[in-house]
Amino acid sequence: MSESLHKFDVTADTAAVEAAESFNKSWWRSLGLPDLDELLDDATQNNFTVQAAELRLNEAQGLDASSFWSLLPKSSLQFSESGGVVPQYRVDGFKSQAQKGVSATSRAGLSMSWALPLFGKASSTTALSKAQVEYARWTLEAARDTVATEVVLAYVEALGIRSMSAALVQIRDAERQQVEDTTLLLQKGLVAQKAVDDHENQVLQAESALLDAEGRLATLQAKVGTLLGNPDSKLMSRLIPWTAVPEVATTQFQEAITRLENRTRVDAAGIRQRIDVKLAESKVAEATAQAGIATANLFPQFSLDGALNFAKGSLDSTGVTKGISSLGSLDFGLRIPILEWPALKADANAKKVELQAAVMDYRAAVLAAWEDATSSAAEAATALRKAQLADRQEQLARMDAARQSKAAAKSYVSRPDARQAQEAHSSALKAKYQADTAYLLAWTKLRKASGGWVR
Repeated sequence: MSESLHKFDVTADTAAVEAAESFNKSWWRSLGLPDLDELLDDATQNNFTVQAAELRLNEAQGLDASSFWSLLPKSSLQFSESGGVVPQYRVDGFKSQAQKGVSATSRAGLSMSWALPLFGKASSTTALSKAQVEYARWTLEAARDTVATEVVLAYVEALGIRSMSAALVQIRDAERQQVEDTTLLLQKGLVAQKAVDDHENQVLQAESALLDAEGRLATLQAKVGTLLGNPDSKLMSRLIPWTAVPEVATTQFQEAITRLENRTRVDAAGIRQRIDVKLAESKVAEATAQAGIATANLFPQFSLDGALNFAKGSLDSTGVTKGISSLGSLDFGLRIPILEWPALKADANAKKVELQAAVMDYRAAVLAAWEDATSSAAEAATALRKAQLADRQEQLARMDAARQSKAAAKSYVSRPDARQAQEAHSSALKAKYQADTAYLLAWTKLRKASGGWVR
């Protein structure tokens, strides 16, 4: 093994594996989104990719049972019944005294053949079918995990967009009021036209951003509908718990961030538990089994063949009744590949090369998984820090807006100045939602990249 892979060559603790598996069954609850239970149940039951993976697992399990029986002796029973009319005999031109009769013959046979699976062929055949079942099982897990991750990403983004839209509405309304105020000042000759135009431009920018948000929500709605196997599904819209109350988003996002802020590191021992690494591992097991079968084919092939046949005749034209006759045989066969041996040898060599390639693919999958996990962890840590900074900026803007509002009530500052402070707070709130959403999305991607091994 390459020196760079030694840190991954660690057997994960059983308790840790069980904890990760338990966490992965409902990891989205760490985001404080219990409503997603219903959404994800629909997705995992109705998604066509998941259903196809389930069917392929059933197929692999059926072939696994079939491969076991293929190693055992094969036997069959045959039955036949035949009959006909037996004419009278003639002796020197004279008819015999025997009357015409009906002849019936019954035959039954039992045959058996067994190609002995020697030289490791039996174990390799069994291992091959087991590896194919494992590959199908992990393919199903990959499909379920991908669907769940995509649904959560879409849902979290939709929540963030709804929250940011609420803040945009506050900004737009504040700017509209600023347009009215500056228009009055313009009429009195206290400000220039540019002041009015600047505020109107801010209104237009807010309106444009709201249109973008609506378009993105429609895209996410369609995406989730596709994941649910129903493009017309409105389930996500029913589950989103608010439309224009940003305070609700503030509380829910902050609770989720508090739960997750210490879970942005990955463990090297857990990388081998990632689904794509497990898939690559199954491919190595499959290639190993195929190489074993190809090697076994180079050796002489032994077989046993046996048969036991019974026949019973009935009345003939002479009135003689035949009894039961039987015949049995048992043969031992030896087949030595001679002319085809070079082709079998080439096939065995090719399977060994394929095994080496599968091992290289496995190592590449481990390194790619580690790169994905560590980069996702770095992105999540950065997003967390930005969310914390945005939270502090929002707090400062909120306190300033509160002070300005109190000062305006006592006429210490003008109403436009107080509204500007409130608008600045709305902008800071929008930035906070954006940063919070970015972190929750980054953490969701980290969870997938680490296979649930986040700490």
